[in-house]
Amino acid sequence: METILEKLLARISFLNVNTPQLLAEFASHIGWSLGYLFVVYCFMGDSFLLWGAYLWVLYSVYKELIEDGHLKRLLNGVETRDDFKDLVTDFLSRVIGPIIFILCRHLK
Repeated sequence: METILEKLLARISFLNVNTPQLLAEFASHIGWSLGYLFVVYCFMGDSFLLWGAYLWVLYSVYKELIEDGHLKRLLNGVETRDDFKDLVTDFLSRVIGPIIFILCRHLK
């Protein structure tokens, strides 16, 4: 399974998952986002699930841009290409679960 995931992610050039540590971090972010939605569903029910997904996306924006300092480096013009790839990879891995859920919910 790990080699299949590595081959799939290697084809996507803008993702920064070159090492096993980065691949584990990518999978961890996806797992946490899906786990968060599951906990919201279990404790709050279906009516709060959409709100939980929106809150997780907002948290991801805050975490990647402000807490990790990417926004400051982007505005100062010192964000390197590798740092930007790291930002895109982390952000996409954090929001892929809620985005899929939100799209399915709105297309239903």
